[in-house]
Amino acid sequence: MAFSPDGKWFASAGLDKTIRLWVTATGTALGTLRQSYAVNAIDISSDGKWLASAGDDGTVRLWETKSGTPRGALSGPGYAVYAVRFSSDGKLVAAAGKDRVVFVWNVADGQRVHTLEGHTSDIYALALSPDGKYLASAGADRMLLIWSMTHGREAFRMAGPQDKILSLTWSPDGKGLASGDAGHAIRMWDAYTGTYLRAMMNNQAILSLAFSPDSRWLAAGLANNSIYIFNAGDGVAMQTLSGHQDHVQSLVFSPRGELLVSGSRDKSVHLWKTK
Repeated sequence: MAFSPDGKWFASAGLDKTIRLWVTATGTALGTLRQSYAVNAIDISSDGKWLASAGDDGTVRLWETKSGTPRGALSGPGYAVYAVRFSSDGKLVAAAGKDRVVFVWNVADGQRVHTLEGHTSDIYALALSPDGKYLASAGADRMLLIWSMTHGREAFRMAGPQDKILSLTWSPDGKGLASGDAGHAIRMWDAYTGTYLRAMMNNQAILSLAFSPDSRWLAAGLANNSIYIFNAGDGVAMQTLSGHQDHVQSLVFSPRGELLVSGSRDKSVHLWKTK
């Protein structure tokens, strides 16, 4: 799931090999982009001009959002790609998956600028700092690695939980990093020192995470089909949203924070009012 910068439309994707664009105000379909394999992740650049998709066939594609035209696959991955993220300025795009490597490309010309190696198993999640200087990656090896986007090398790493990390999100204020794992915990970290702060426990695997634009709230999509809203400051659960009939795989807040959009394995997209 990903929102356009102005919040007027958003995109969803899934196992049906399509990327669907939706009008936020009405929930009506705006367009459909088609691929040959399942789409595991998408993101939209900060200027709204590009949409990046990560495929089960090992491809990362850039699409022109205005025309829906694909620019072609970016070189690097050879296996399924599970995560894709643009930098905050929209100049770089990063992706990772079964290759155990984080690939970073220049959006303007599609050239690879970094190949980041350090994980020992599949990478499931990526998050970029709001200032664009750092990238976080995590996955099946239970390690959370922080990379310098300036130098293209590992800055530091955090010893993660006792189970694989399935989701990551960086707070918009740049201070916090949240990870969700298969061991039923959300863990909060100081993003720039790697200091472990606290855990928010649950009884289900944490499949997706999203901070509100003001960094006050943290939404978590669970394997029990529900969404929990936490106070990001103290970790207290504030609300539970129910409505999906299967795992909640994706979450994103609208740019102004008035909506939370969720995507599920039940093949539905839900819009929730937060204000």
